[in-house]
Amino acid sequence: YSDLLKTIIRSLVQETFRKGLTVVHRFVVKCNICGTEYQTEVSSCDVCGSDSFRKPNEYEGRWLKKWVDDVNFNDQNLLDVLQDIDYDLNIFDNAYLAVVKKYAFDDDGNVIGAEVVEVLRANPEFIMLVMDSSGRPARTDDGRVVVFCLEHRDKYDVVAPEKVGEVRCQTCNKKLYPAYFQMRKWKDGRLINYTNGEILHLKKFTHGLGYGLSPIFSVWMKIMTLMKQDWFILTAYHLERPPKALLILRGNPEEIEKSWRKLMEEAKTNPHIIFPLVVSGADNTTRISEFVDLSFTAKDI
Repeated sequence: YSDLLKTIIRSLVQETFRKGLTVVHRFVVKCNICGTEYQTEVSSCDVCGSDSFRKPNEYEGRWLKKWVDDVNFNDQNLLDVLQDIDYDLNIFDNAYLAVVKKYAFDDDGNVIGAEVVEVLRANPEFIMLVMDSSGRPARTDDGRVVVFCLEHRDKYDVVAPEKVGEVRCQTCNKKLYPAYFQMRKWKDGRLINYTNGEILHLKKFTHGLGYGLSPIFSVWMKIMTLMKQDWFILTAYHLERPPKALLILRGNPEEIEKSWRKLMEEAKTNPHIIFPLVVSGADNTTRISEFVDLSFTAKDI
């Protein structure tokens, strides 16, 4: 609700991604024998002594640039998704980058490959970390491991650590994997499980394990003060309609009673009238009237 806070957050995000994204080579040459990567041209490998090297695959570079321009079914590019992530970091200090994958399984139900289908921003309001009180992921406080099937994510089981590699899905007999995250569906409240590598949890202002803490908590008093000032100005101009001024008349009230009643009747229909206030003046005063300005501006506030 704070326009000032929203402006600050938007400026932070815009400056962070002002230069956009650039795809660069991961290495200049790479050893074909041991896989050591070098950022400059070399004649022989420092690790294995081989002189067999390869350069980056230009096809992979072109494929990556094309993929970066369209990373999900919402027609978002990677920069759009990362900007959404940065907004979550500056607001919640909890951001979740979701990677939707299509898995390939062998005959025993083990994962032998995966293809990235989408990269999305996961809403931090619906994502929960699966961890015990000491911060160990996929664990319960009694030391057991939370596991689930990659094909049936709305079901999970809790097993002993030594049985993680043995348990199988009762529906499809595929291997179960540890659950690092759970997403609560807003329609029916079901929990959808995700393992490590499917969701990346990011924090910017908070260190250590677990959830981040919103940086807005550190400035909430200043934000509320500004919001209350805005609300005061709104009600002053819109609802309360304070008098612009007072006209103080000194003299005998009976002598100006007729004028008093006339002014009060007019004040009922015109809220912007200058309200008269009749007081008994001292005999030694030389002023019979006084004007007191009650109006204010936003600058005065």
